[in-house]
Amino acid sequence: MAQSGIQPSQIPPGAVLTYYGDIASGAIRPEDVRIEALTYRAIIDRTGTVTFQTPKITIIARYNFAIRAVYGAVLDPGNAGWAAGLIRFNLREQGRSFDVFKNPVSLSGVTNGGSAVPYEWDGVYITVPGTDLETTWSIDAALWPILVGAPRIAEIVVTGDYIACGPQGR
Repeated sequence: MAQSGIQPSQIPPGAVLTYYGDIASGAIRPEDVRIEALTYRAIIDRTGTVTFQTPKITIIARYNFAIRAVYGAVLDPGNAGWAAGLIRFNLREQGRSFDVFKNPVSLSGVTNGGSAVPYEWDGVYITVPGTDLETTWSIDAALWPILVGAPRIAEIVVTGDYIACGPQGR
C-alpha cells in the first residue's frame, strides 16, 4: 500500500522512477515507442508432423524490436498431456540470419499445465529494423505418436517494445 503524503524526494532512485521521469520530460515521445505481442502458432497432427505454422512477421521498418518476454501454451490445456515436453521452438531473425536462442527452447519451459507462463529476462534481444521474425518448430516425432497420438495446437507469444530508430545516414 502506498504511503500517503509522500514527497517525490522521498522516492528512492531506480529504473521505474527514471522511466517515468523520461516520459514526463518528453525524452520518450509516444511516437517513438510502441508495444507489441507477436503470436506464432503451429498445428501438429497425430504423427507429430507440423501441418501449419504462422508465417514470418515483418517488424516495422522504422523500429528496432526489443524482445522482453516469450509466453507459450498448448491450447486445450486439459488435454495437453505430454505435448509441451515434445515441442521445441526457436525464433529466427532473417535480417541477420540469426536464431534468437542458441538452442531451441522446450515449450514445457513456458507452459504450466498447458497455460502460458513467460520466459522473461532483464535484458533484451534487439532486432534490426524491418527484419522478418519467424518461428521454427521441432517435434519429437518418435515419441509423439506413442505419448500424444492426437493433433495439438502450440502457440508462443513474443512481447516487447518497438523503439524508433534514429535518422539514417548520419
